[in-house]
Amino acid sequence: MCSETDSFVQVKDLQEFANRIKGDMPYSASLYNSLLIHGRGYSSQYEFYTLRGTPEDSHILMSKDKDPNSHTVMSMFHCLPEEAPLLLQALDETQLVKWHKNIIFIAVPDFLLQELRQILQVKADAPTIEHSDNVYIYTPGAEVKCPAEFCVEKLGNAGLHKMFNAWPHSIHFDISLYSSIVKSGLGFGVYCSHLSSSRIPEVDKLPTADDTDVPVAWITLCPYGQVGLLETEEGYRRQGLGGLVTQVSAQMLDREGFIAHAMVDEDNETSQRMFQKLGWRVGFICTVLKTKKKVKDQILI
Repeated sequence: MCSETDSFVQVKDLQEFANRIKGDMPYSASLYNSLLIHGRGYSSQYEFYTLRGTPEDSHILMSKDKDPNSHTVMSMFHCLPEEAPLLLQALDETQLVKWHKNIIFIAVPDFLLQELRQILQVKADAPTIEHSDNVYIYTPGAEVKCPAEFCVEKLGNAGLHKMFNAWPHSIHFDISLYSSIVKSGLGFGVYCSHLSSSRIPEVDKLPTADDTDVPVAWITLCPYGQVGLLETEEGYRRQGLGGLVTQVSAQMLDREGFIAHAMVDEDNETSQRMFQKLGWRVGFICTVLKTKKKVKDQILI
């Protein structure tokens, strides 16, 4: 929580604020989705703040990890370009961000990058690293067929654990980060089946996999608003299963009112080709800013 003297004040009506910034696409996509996720009770990972005393139609928004015991602070920012000076001044003055922790600013647009980089370097007093991502936005239209002997289903309990344990960063997080989202039907997997012919998945009739069934490819909506954790088991690659589960997830998210999108590292040519083949478009190029600090004798990046 922020003090009464802080420039930031917590957003209470998440749905209203989501509606307010939805038109700021593509830059607002991640925070729009994250507001919906938390407003619908699918996650409680983040808190959301706007500026105290700004007009009721202000688009200034910051998300921040809710867990005070976390070694990492992950934040996203959104505003209209003309509001950037107000946001940056408030960030420079706020006590909400614990600068001694490991800091990650994700999905930073170009018009905030230089100033956020400078604030991070001064406040955190630590080396910073950064990389660029293409933000791919789902474009409805392209349909994908599910090959024979496979089916797409919502993830069950075994699928959740399979996905989470395969995630390289899982050692730094608790599975609860994704369990509520998956249990809300927003995680998807490709499973082996006995169906003998290919077919187009019926998104409005997707079943939930049995809790003991293990998928061979998977993806989920993430608390920060993007689809992620996409992976295909090694023995099942080069069959289009990653593209299949990605497209089905996007169709389902679109039906649920989300803006399906993904951040893809500019050097990840395989994923770039997949999203291009599926007809997704690059909405903008964003930057991820991070500090690199020692925490309990480990360097977290």
